[in-house]
Amino acid sequence: MLFCQTVKAFLADMMSRDHGHIVTMSSAGGLFGVPGLGDYGASKAAAVGFHESLRAELYALNKSGVYMTLVCPFFINTGMFTGCQTRSLLCLSASCNSIWSFIRAGQINMLIYIVIIIMKFLMCILQ
Repeated sequence: MLFCQTVKAFLADMMSRDHGHIVTMSSAGGLFGVPGLGDYGASKAAAVGFHESLRAELYALNKSGVYMTLVCPFFINTGMFTGCQTRSLLCLSASCNSIWSFIRAGQINMLIYIVIIIMKFLMCILQ
């Protein structure tokens, strides 16, 4: 997994200075199964799992200066999801602007699409 190797290249320095910011780009497809996108969802779920594990490790080591942000957007209109059965695709430029604003604000988790937040909440309480 390339994102693991990328984080490893910078993490030791971030931890020694207790300063830095790791942004994990995943997808709503990593939080919920999507018909026909099993391989895509599995790779995104791995990114979420890696992010959550690293966040827990940094917390246990009291590295409060190394920030973590998890970004899980809905389907963005990049051409990758052409033919996907969905109500709408998010605008690429608006999504990028939202993600960048969210990271600069130091937010922890970003889920672009209110339905994802509601579905995740319902899954937690109904299981």
